[in-house]
Amino acid sequence: MELDAVAEAPGDADDGFMSASDAKLAEANERYVRLAADFDNYRKRSQRESQELAAGAGEALVKDLLPVLDNLERALAACAEAKVEDGSPHAAAVESVAKGVELTMRQFQAVLAKQGVERIQAVGKPFDPHRHEALLQEEREDATVETVTGELEAGYVLRGRVLRPAKVRVARPSSARPPAKASS
Repeated sequence: MELDAVAEAPGDADDGFMSASDAKLAEANERYVRLAADFDNYRKRSQRESQELAAGAGEALVKDLLPVLDNLERALAACAEAKVEDGSPHAAAVESVAKGVELTMRQFQAVLAKQGVERIQAVGKPFDPHRHEALLQEEREDATVETVTGELEAGYVLRGRVLRPAKVRVARPSSARPPAKASS
């Protein structure tokens, strides 16, 4: 029976050795898994920040180009308002300039649309403070809710995000209250 006791002793020592090795292996594996997760999180965060930076740069460029589009629209409106007599040598020039400005404006709008820029439709829509900036207000009997009645400057969104709110005139329901009396 002494042999059995001797045979068990080395096995116990072997189990202790294996337990320490298993613990070290498990610890190393856990560090590896955490490191891999940290690296994956870093990679995803870097990719997201890079995309946000690129989108921000594009947004800034589009914001800088919107006044150019506004000026093209003003030039086209000025050409339409120009009172030039038919047969006048200037009539053909005004018409030619108007066509050139219109073509340029359409091309510019197409490039912006390709980049995801859309004009905010304002007139006739309910007033939305996130998309409209009210510059003028008027009370109207026929208005039931605040409604945009005129656009003073166009607003634009880029992929659903407001770049510039539309500057508008708003009709609001008239108050049915009598005017307050001045106290003496």
